[in-house]
Amino acid sequence: MGIFIGALAVVLNFLFVFLLLSSERRSVAKGTIPPRGEILYLQDLNFFKWGDRWFLSIMDFAIAFVLVERWPLPIWVVTVCFLVGIAWTALWHRIYLGPRQIPNSLYPYIGVVSLVGRIHLAYFAAQYILGFMGIAMVVLMIMGERQWSPAVFVAFVAGFGYFATLISDFVAERYRL
Repeated sequence: MGIFIGALAVVLNFLFVFLLLSSERRSVAKGTIPPRGEILYLQDLNFFKWGDRWFLSIMDFAIAFVLVERWPLPIWVVTVCFLVGIAWTALWHRIYLGPRQIPNSLYPYIGVVSLVGRIHLAYFAAQYILGFMGIAMVVLMIMGERQWSPAVFVAFVAGFGYFATLISDFVAERYRL
């Protein structure tokens, strides 16, 4: 069952990526976001090309697998992860709306969120909620409450890859805080 749910998490991630790319193409066709070159598109960002597509898929699989096969989290932990994920999304949304942000297809103008950006907010929240659940599992393992799983180490490697792509976008000045 864990493999099935993990695979389902990967499929859902790829569907979200497809939805984001489709929405971006439709927004360009309708003229609701500036043409490529004036702003950054998703394909211009390492965190999207490599991080969201591949590294998050691996992390999603590992976290979903462990959630189902090993040890479901207590409801209070899931609730805290949900609330922290929503708060984290709101914080980054506020940063993206600011004047220092480099225009992209999610936030094409200062203070403006595109359709692609609104879809990405839901995606961002879902990914961070799941990510915080993964962190909660690791905390429980460190505390000795849960047995370690090899899937966790796969998630660690994928997480390192994801954050490396994000940092590379900051270094290349595709993002600013």
